[in-house]
Amino acid sequence: MSRGCIGSLIFTIFGLAITPVRSQDEPPDLTDQWEAAKTTLANSEANADNAEPIFYIRQIRVRGANQLSSSEIEKAIYPYLGPGRKLADIESARSALEKAHHEKGFQTVGVDIPQQNGTRGIIFLDVVENEVGRLRVRGAKFFLPSEIKRAAPSLAEGSVPNFQQVQEDIVNLNTWADRKVTPSLRPGASEGTVDVDLEVEDSLPLHGSIELNNRYSPDTTALRVNGSISYGNLWQRGHSIGFSTQLAPERIEDAEIYSGFYIARFAHLPSFSLMAMGTKQNSDVSTLGGVAVAGRGQTMGIRGMWSLPARGIYFHTLSAGFDYKSFDEDVTIGDESFTTPID
Repeated sequence: MSRGCIGSLIFTIFGLAITPVRSQDEPPDLTDQWEAAKTTLANSEANADNAEPIFYIRQIRVRGANQLSSSEIEKAIYPYLGPGRKLADIESARSALEKAHHEKGFQTVGVDIPQQNGTRGIIFLDVVENEVGRLRVRGAKFFLPSEIKRAAPSLAEGSVPNFQQVQEDIVNLNTWADRKVTPSLRPGASEGTVDVDLEVEDSLPLHGSIELNNRYSPDTTALRVNGSISYGNLWQRGHSIGFSTQLAPERIEDAEIYSGFYIARFAHLPSFSLMAMGTKQNSDVSTLGGVAVAGRGQTMGIRGMWSLPARGIYFHTLSAGFDYKSFDEDVTIGDESFTTPID
């Protein structure tokens, strides 16, 4: 130790020793004060060592993102660039990028922070896009599994599922009364994949009915027979065909009506269908006591039908088309008869 230091130390101790005492209290213990000072200094150094680092994030490089556009990625991570950043900001950027994927419907996409040192202020984020590993159809009895898969392109094997599109596909699959499809997801057999099962509850799409009633027009026989038959999955393409009739069994002239329809569906337009229909009528009906109306003719028409987006449990359909009608009607009042054709 130098003389200057010794002299300073002696002077300090001497000065403390000759300081006038204003009370009977003992002078403070310098040893305790020195130990307290050393403890405070040690704690300060430890806190400095444990303090969270602050750094400048100059760039965030995203790897493996194929589902979002560049602008969508930049919008998610841009708020976390710049000086004064902490580790929490990197986690926030990761969370924001993952949230951006989920909001677009990509629920199987995750974002990881790989091990790195942040050299030159460059941070890396890895996007993990879990693809559909295997798609299976289970429980189908009357509908081909291959056609059900074809109607759900959003769940095709090897694709990253967008659940907004998945919902649309499932709604379209469930527009048929004889089939209900429910998707089920689980971790895939291969790493980084999800397996999907389409659980199907279906029934034979053949329907028919026959009814005998007494709903008749005045001055006609009382009984009526109504019958109908339809099939809803022609060619395994979901096409439908049906026929119906109304007859008066006691006197056929009182009611004789035949009708039929055909509905075609299109794989590339799942929300659209086209219906052709026709009716043949050959009956004499008296509706107003002394006024007799006899009508014979036919009606043919075509309809385009669009399934609108579902709202909750409700489905809406918009239809538009045209009809061709050709009827020959005779109206008889007393002894006079008038011909009033509709064409």
